[in-house]
Amino acid sequence: MESSGRIANAVELVPADRDDMPEFTDRFQDYLAELARFNGAQPNRRGRYEYQYFNLYWRDPARQPYFIHADGRRAGLVLLRELPAGTGSYDSPSLQLAELYVFPPHRRRGVARAAVRLAAGIAERNRLPLTWSAYMNNAAAVALYQAVLREFSELDRPWTVDRRRGIGRSGLARYYYKMTPPDVDPT
Repeated sequence: MESSGRIANAVELVPADRDDMPEFTDRFQDYLAELARFNGAQPNRRGRYEYQYFNLYWRDPARQPYFIHADGRRAGLVLLRELPAGTGSYDSPSLQLAELYVFPPHRRRGVARAAVRLAAGIAERNRLPLTWSAYMNNAAAVALYQAVLREFSELDRPWTVDRRRGIGRSGLARYYYKMTPPDVDPT
């Protein structure tokens, strides 16, 4: 598929399984290397970036790794996890979009925005808010997520949306986002 700038027609989240783990791991390392520009992370002695929760996505039923497919091809990855009340940046139970990465050839075609919409659909089916965060210094992510909040707040049946500033565990400034479907208590 060319990166001609055209909008991806069909975007879907496809659950990754253990057979996908080697490819997912390699692609996730690419993501962590890009993210290091914003969080200052350094690779370990083997040249790999640490992500302490990665293996849990292959064992814990409350966590799910997905590949993003666009027009039938792998275009990115998503990590989702269910958070019980009292955990995460918001007190209510939620579905957390823990990580989102669109592979470089598929960027600027609406793939990331479509992936967030799909994650929101999963949250809505489970009657949960969708939460996530972004480093404040990641202008592209902040712009994407502001557009998503605007889109969901302007629907015929608008979602309740929230964005807060905060400091993450790493000590870096972040925005924390929450979108709550209609008919679900936003508290």
